[in-house]
Amino acid sequence: MDRQVKGILGAKLGMTQVWDNNKVVPVTVVQAGPCVVTQVRTADKDGYPAVQLAFGAVDPRKVNKPRTGHFEKAGTAPRRHIVELRTTDAGEYELGQEVTVEAFGRAPSSTSPVRPRARASPAL
Repeated sequence: MDRQVKGILGAKLGMTQVWDNNKVVPVTVVQAGPCVVTQVRTADKDGYPAVQLAFGAVDPRKVNKPRTGHFEKAGTAPRRHIVELRTTDAGEYELGQEVTVEAFGRAPSSTSPVRPRARASPAL
């Protein structure tokens, strides 16, 4: 895939730490993708260009009939999460196409530091 993907769905696996210039940096481990294109929206038909991505395994018995039909139309197995991302190049995607983390141009094992949250001061 040679176009820039705006986002990808993933699941948080946990936290770990890495050393950067003799400092410990907390990092979040995320399983990013693979996502499947379940719907392509165009400006002509829908009024805005967007791509609908689905991620995560789900038991087919737990999916209702309307959503089952939606996944059958895309030619893929049912997924747990569905998200729509607006993009200008939506027409270049196809139903059932798989979007992986390689679309971002980074190695699957690359890490990015996560900013630590602000901590509340202890009550006195």
